[in-house]
Amino acid sequence: MPYGVAYKKDNGFHYNDHAYKVANLFHSFYNQGVHNYRELERLTGIHHRTIPNLLKNELYIGYRKYDQKRSPEKRIKPDGRQADKRKVKREPDEIIRIKVIDDPIIDERVFREVQEIMANKRRDFHRKRSAKGERFLYSGFLRCGYCGEKIYSTSGRRNHKKDYYYCRTKNYTFQKKNGPSSCASKYIPKKMIEHTITSFIAKTLTKKDYLRKIIECACSKSKHKDLKAEARSIGNALKNLKKKKAKILDLYSDDLFTREELGKKVDELNDEVERLKVQQSKVQRSLQSADGDAVEKNIRLIVSTVAEFEHWTPKRKRAFLRSQMPEFSVTNKGITGVTFNFCKLGNRKGKDSWHLPA
Repeated sequence: MPYGVAYKKDNGFHYNDHAYKVANLFHSFYNQGVHNYRELERLTGIHHRTIPNLLKNELYIGYRKYDQKRSPEKRIKPDGRQADKRKVKREPDEIIRIKVIDDPIIDERVFREVQEIMANKRRDFHRKRSAKGERFLYSGFLRCGYCGEKIYSTSGRRNHKKDYYYCRTKNYTFQKKNGPSSCASKYIPKKMIEHTITSFIAKTLTKKDYLRKIIECACSKSKHKDLKAEARSIGNALKNLKKKKAKILDLYSDDLFTREELGKKVDELNDEVERLKVQQSKVQRSLQSADGDAVEKNIRLIVSTVAEFEHWTPKRKRAFLRSQMPEFSVTNKGITGVTFNFCKLGNRKGKDSWHLPA
């Protein structure tokens, strides 16, 4: 059983005396924004290697998820007897979720948002953490303006004048694996490109007309894209539940379920269908509405946030970059394109890109 959960035949799954630690873990991660597992260990007393698994476990929202099954492949022991069949992952439409605890300790909306935060944490793992005396300010946030590959950095050790950013295709290891580079990029002096990007953030991103045009385009595209993706996901989930219901009825007809078990499983499926239909209705209403107020809110927030960017300390700049996860496409001539989480500043949704005007 996962931490804070117990099981007894007479009352099934239930939370034990340690469940409050798990509740504190979610509170620290979601409400207080503490995403470092070592720091969470210090706050909750739960081992840092256990924390990611706890944050992903649906038992804390009351559901038991069966995402594995026995493989049809038979296994034979050396003595000729049959061994246990291996466990394999179920297909998405085969996964079974059963409500086992009626009063969960974690709200389902909070749980889903925690999953999104963890997915972003995994996806953006290549972003370097801020360190004292960070030498390359924009390391991890640059792409080649010619080929789109990541930009690496190389230091001149004590000689900071020999610090450069360069395209990944120029890297020895990359060329050894993929052959000579065909990218037209050159080594870019660190001082030049960092000055260019810092000036862009501090000056261009404080022009309200420019921002309005960009944000209206980026947020509307991004929000509409996210909502359409969510609508498709809900539609697919409803189709899968319909298939699952038909499969359960087939199993009942083969006398693999009692009538009471059938009724319980069908009720659970109907509850899930109802929840998804409510969610589907909300998404459809959101698709039909335009959010003009969010654009103005984002503009005010961006201008007030980045106005003094060029005067910030390197540590504060890196903290801002990690929170927004931008990507700057650069060449030795300057910035050619930018991807920025403008929508994330206001409502933590969306990520879209645009090319700078010529």
